[in-house]
Amino acid sequence: MKTISKYIFGGVLLSALALTGCKDKMRELNTNQTSLQSTDPRYMFFAATRLFDNSDGRGFCATRSMSIGRWMQYFANTGSSYPAATDLSISSPWPGAYWSEFNVRNGSQLHALCEYVVGPTLSELEKMQYQEIGAIAKVLETYLAWRNFDVYGAAVYTQAFRAAEGIKRPEYDLVQNVYKTLDQVVKEKVVDVLKQPAPAGTLSLGKYDPMYGFTVKVNPEGGSTVTPLENAEVQRSRWLKFANTFRLKMAYRFKERDAAHFNTVLAEVLDPANGGMISSNDESCILKFPKDVWGDDTNDGNQVSYYNRAPLSMINSLKVMKDPRLPLLFRPNFNDTSFVNASYFKNNAYAKAYKWMYTHFPDSLTKYGNLMQLHNVYQGVSQNSYAYQQTWVPGVIMRGQGFSFGKIVNSNFNEDPKLNKPLLSPKTGEPIVWGKDTTITFYICSMPQGRYWVKNGGDGYDWYDQPKPDKTLIQLTRPVIAYDEHCFTMALIAQETGAAVGGKTAEGWYEEAVRANMAQLMDDALRVYVGIATSVEYPLLPPYNGTSAADKHLYKLTPAMIDDYVASILPLGKTGNAVSEIMTQTWFAMIFNPEEMWGMWKLTGYPQFIKIPVKNGTGAPGTNYLLPDVPGLEMGFTSGNEATALARRAAVPQPEVENNANYMKIQQELMATPGFGTSWNDNTGRIWWDTKPMAAPIENPTLYAPEYNSGVN
Repeated sequence: MKTISKYIFGGVLLSALALTGCKDKMRELNTNQTSLQSTDPRYMFFAATRLFDNSDGRGFCATRSMSIGRWMQYFANTGSSYPAATDLSISSPWPGAYWSEFNVRNGSQLHALCEYVVGPTLSELEKMQYQEIGAIAKVLETYLAWRNFDVYGAAVYTQAFRAAEGIKRPEYDLVQNVYKTLDQVVKEKVVDVLKQPAPAGTLSLGKYDPMYGFTVKVNPEGGSTVTPLENAEVQRSRWLKFANTFRLKMAYRFKERDAAHFNTVLAEVLDPANGGMISSNDESCILKFPKDVWGDDTNDGNQVSYYNRAPLSMINSLKVMKDPRLPLLFRPNFNDTSFVNASYFKNNAYAKAYKWMYTHFPDSLTKYGNLMQLHNVYQGVSQNSYAYQQTWVPGVIMRGQGFSFGKIVNSNFNEDPKLNKPLLSPKTGEPIVWGKDTTITFYICSMPQGRYWVKNGGDGYDWYDQPKPDKTLIQLTRPVIAYDEHCFTMALIAQETGAAVGGKTAEGWYEEAVRANMAQLMDDALRVYVGIATSVEYPLLPPYNGTSAADKHLYKLTPAMIDDYVASILPLGKTGNAVSEIMTQTWFAMIFNPEEMWGMWKLTGYPQFIKIPVKNGTGAPGTNYLLPDVPGLEMGFTSGNEATALARRAAVPQPEVENNANYMKIQQELMATPGFGTSWNDNTGRIWWDTKPMAAPIENPTLYAPEYNSGVN
């Protein structure tokens, strides 16, 4: 056996996330010198966490982006209206996945592990060896339970997983009755196990831990190298810090309801004797996807990009703030002259269409240029229902995702004398049959950068992202609780307190959060080969990767760029609203964890909604649309000029018919909660902890003409 310090590691363990089938895993464990005659708890932990967050299918990724991701305006619908509260149905895959995640999948598996390591099957020596694993499993089980309470306001908890005791019709708990219990469970694992010295012979999770068991080293040229951590003390310490950070996260949610409890938890987690909280990007709790799950399928279409476009609010907010993260988060459209001959886009159907039109019918592009905003390669789509009905009216803000020239007829283009030979269709390569052959469509709006969700961005459709590197060099990840999120929370706490907390002022935590996020995003962009940061073939896109061909370079968030950006957003409170400033940056940072942004939006009332005028500008050729000069979410309006509301909660899912009596009981109890809503399915209502008034919307913002981001004209 290989022994490190007080810990014992198995002799034949998994290589760095290069997972094989279940039979191979079981065979390995059965031949492990330290494994039990029955199931090894390390395997049980790995089985329960390898697909954490129901991340074994592209459908979950897509449904998250099409519900919660759209509410928080990280993504925009490609063809219909502003997301409505009714989009969150009780049968929707998200957050229904949270419910099954705890009750059926990961939560039940983690609970079984916790019971197993203290049960009669193991000897006292074995119980001691697996005490640490059991403690970590209990913390994660509690995290999954808390998420249900956070979204639904009620869940099965105290009677969950007790069928063996005869409880086959479990009762539901209200969050207000169990929030202290959730905290106490985690606190006990901190105090009794994780902060204590590990007993000799303790078995570490090691490589069976997809969150903290591996190190992802990003390669400067793109991709990453994944290696086992193999440091049991560091791994234990990181789980301890996660537990403390999670305690603070929960307590801060309930602060408006129980300030005394919050203050107690804050004092405890700030006490150095309790092990500290997450304090660097390296200590962030990040799931590393195993190699054998859905993200490895590069031949698949990436539903995040396929069903979504970049939202107007996010694109404009990043531009207003002159934020250098924009080209790492979104792909440009293809409507720019600098892209005409770019080899990087040579296989993209929409780039081909633009090149075809630019080559043969440039006058037509000029004619419609004010509507299409040619040369503005970072454009967002408005989700305003009323704007959708006004698309392509001169002077009306962009709502459609694409612009189509109708079937090509000779009379439309008879002003071009250069055409003395048959044109070839950009689609078929065959001579065009005038009047019936083809329609040329451009995608006006930018797309989310799909590489973060599917390797290579998916190449199942014409718009996939290039180049196509070796997928074995790409490690996909998903944050559980990240350092930047924790820093933003600490900034809010310090701002509310009016004094330094945890060694930093609100401004100090705010700056630390932004720096941490920008550094992490740069690593993430390199890890998944975002084109502008890793491909020398990427076309010139001023001002990001150069201003001319002579100084074209790979785009990086350098320390100097981060310094300049941080200087531009300081001091905190420069706008007169420090909470708004903190939450704007939180919004930018949480794109990979939209569920938590949803919670923070409800908790703080920010970012503010902005009423973006539908009709603005003159519509004259070459003129820009006018947009708000402040960052914020776009306020949705119907065609009748009625404001639309976003969901604030979900309805508890319907159980099996045998438990309907308890289900009806919890419905009555929730409906009695002040502000819960006018009906069970009124998702605009609030659960117990959700008490903060929303910030007043900005109904008459100052407008400005945004600069275009473009190549050389």
